[in-house]
Amino acid sequence: MALRRLFPGLIKKTIRPFAKLIDEEAGPNQYLRIIAISRIMLDNVPHIQASWFSEGKKTGQIALRFGADDFGGTLFDENVMLAAGFYNRTTEDEVREMIAEAGFFTSSATYQL
Repeated sequence: MALRRLFPGLIKKTIRPFAKLIDEEAGPNQYLRIIAISRIMLDNVPHIQASWFSEGKKTGQIALRFGADDFGGTLFDENVMLAAGFYNRTTEDEVREMIAEAGFFTSSATYQL
């Protein structure tokens, strides 16, 4: 239970080649495998986020089927990814539509430590 208080959720981010740390992009297959393994192995972490913003809308939708239970939300002021040349914005209604298209229902949540 103490682990749940320390780590209310997991957000997996793929290292992008524009970060100049690696020469090769990880890709959606590796990302989805990590989501699935995280769901199995990290049973004390209650929420795993499908990061549609950094991974793309379709990969985010598929990640819900791989064990993620948090789709993330809208980002109104995301300067880090924008500065790196990655632009991916949407509205709250579009996020709800993406979740529904994936076969899931939407709800709002706040995390408290």
